[in-house]
Amino acid sequence: IPHNELATIHDSMANMLKSLDDAAKVSADPPDMIPLALAQTIHTGQCGRPRVEIDPNLLETALSMRGPTQLATLFNCVPRTVRHCTLEQNLVEPGPPVYVDYTDEDRNSVHLYTATSRDQSGLTDEQLDTITQKILKVFPLFSRRMIDSHMKYLGHRVPRRMIEESYLRLIHWRIIFHAFIDGFSCFITGVRASNNNRAETVLNLFLEIIEEHDTPSQVREGWDMVHTFGGSKNMSPVYNVCIERLWWDLTSSSSSKWKQFFQDLEHHDGLNP
Repeated sequence: IPHNELATIHDSMANMLKSLDDAAKVSADPPDMIPLALAQTIHTGQCGRPRVEIDPNLLETALSMRGPTQLATLFNCVPRTVRHCTLEQNLVEPGPPVYVDYTDEDRNSVHLYTATSRDQSGLTDEQLDTITQKILKVFPLFSRRMIDSHMKYLGHRVPRRMIEESYLRLIHWRIIFHAFIDGFSCFITGVRASNNNRAETVLNLFLEIIEEHDTPSQVREGWDMVHTFGGSKNMSPVYNVCIERLWWDLTSSSSSKWKQFFQDLEHHDGLNP
């Protein structure tokens, strides 16, 4: 192929590919009208950010479908601006004040803070265990935080301590794993299966680890209860990759097999946990 024809072929292919890329970005049904202005920015000439105004009818209709956080992207503003607009246009009722100024007998001004949270549910341990058991039956992999969120969805406001206690009471074989791992090298310093989740049990394991591996420079700990091995485990927050990986390896390589073994003994040989 002559040099000039080869250059023509390369240029033609490049132009063809560019045309295809441009065509992919063009809508098959282009709009024939100017886009609707959902929010207007008003420059008042005063200090501070310009004012954002949203059409009341449009905002009322949008609030019936989404909350301020989702509508903020639509109106190109922050969620607080959407909430301020709803209050100014009387679309929602304002909440109670954070505090009220009160003057005592000695003429001292005191802030009386008002509680905005709902009262805690008066569930008994038996009622809480029944609800937790139903949740775990439908969602067996739910952690304590997920159970707490589902409780709120059901309309129950329960302290996390009570949810932890209920979770532990429902452990089938009462086998609980505690583990320590080095966050830098991912070296496992200690793993133990216990029949309780008391603080002294974890402390004894930690003291034994210190005797063998010396005192660590810092310790990170979490109480996210995760259903595994018919029991639970103490795990660090999600950003601790080493302990997360350890729980996965422990569950997949060991505890899941022991769980299946105990279930077979219970179903076929009359094991009573």
